[in-house]
Amino acid sequence: SGNQLTFTMASNHVSATQAHAPSRDSRNEKQMSINGLYLGVVLTIGNLFRSIFKDSSKRMIYEEVSDTDLLLDLCAGIYLARVQGNLHAEWMLYHELIRIYHSPELLAHLSGKKGPAAVGAAAPPLAASPAPGGRAGASWRST
Repeated sequence: SGNQLTFTMASNHVSATQAHAPSRDSRNEKQMSINGLYLGVVLTIGNLFRSIFKDSSKRMIYEEVSDTDLLLDLCAGIYLARVQGNLHAEWMLYHELIRIYHSPELLAHLSGKKGPAAVGAAAPPLAASPAPGGRAGASWRST
């Protein structure tokens, strides 16, 4: 009923890779899943390392403190004041600890070298200075 053109083609040529290998779609799916798994593992490990070392320069002054005895004593004093119900002493000691942590110079001074290197070191000025009550030699450890 009309002029239609029909085209049919037949070929005996088949490539070796198509004849002996699985279909191209299944190979691509396997390759994509292996690449996805590899990429997922690499990205996960990379993010883990990045989170470990993130802001390490900012944490260094707190993590590399050489002598923490005074800071531990201050924390113990805060705990004891809380246990005894002395809220005023707890508040004072807590704010002193925060003041120390806010001042890198004061933190370095209080956590000076410990051991034989500190034998010839001068006493910290906080121990020799008069306390607010006017008594010389008094320290925050006084009762």
